[in-house]
Amino acid sequence: MSNWWKTSWNTTSQLAVWVVSIITTFVLPPILDTPESEISVWKLTQFLVTLLLILLILLARYLNKSRHLFIWLLLGLLSLGAGLFSLNSYDNIRKKCSCKYFSATILIGTVVEDSLDRGRDCESLVKSVAGKVDDIWTEESISSCRKREMYHYISIVPFFTVVMISFLQALFLPKKDPKPPKVVKDPDD
Repeated sequence: MSNWWKTSWNTTSQLAVWVVSIITTFVLPPILDTPESEISVWKLTQFLVTLLLILLILLARYLNKSRHLFIWLLLGLLSLGAGLFSLNSYDNIRKKCSCKYFSATILIGTVVEDSLDRGRDCESLVKSVAGKVDDIWTEESISSCRKREMYHYISIVPFFTVVMISFLQALFLPKKDPKPPKVVKDPDD
């Protein structure tokens, strides 16, 4: 592997960490079953953002004139709309699939076991079984909530990555395209 590629990959990876760090300040991470799962989701998100940044950098190399401003603004606005829609969906899933248990937020399911009183609120149900959500909700519904949260989370971060890079590219485009140099004809020709 050449030194240029190592340097470029390291720089892009660092940029990805920076972008993901900014985005995760307003997007709560999904509630997963183990710390290892949380680390793997974080690393997968970071890897996807790094690949997306490479693609955006390649695109920026070719769309770098003032006449490309509309393309970058459109890309940024479309990604912003999609990101906000995904963020709203993610928040709805988190509200539907999580519950407070004392001071912690825990993952729950959506389908309650048949033997339980469905009229009680979530927090009192969880307290009645000492936090063992498997005794209240079906394992399939808990697993479904976990997967939906994870997939929505992973989809949000790339949308906001495109927003950030698109608007930064639009901001730093030249105000006017450089004019080609005038060709002066030699009078001897």
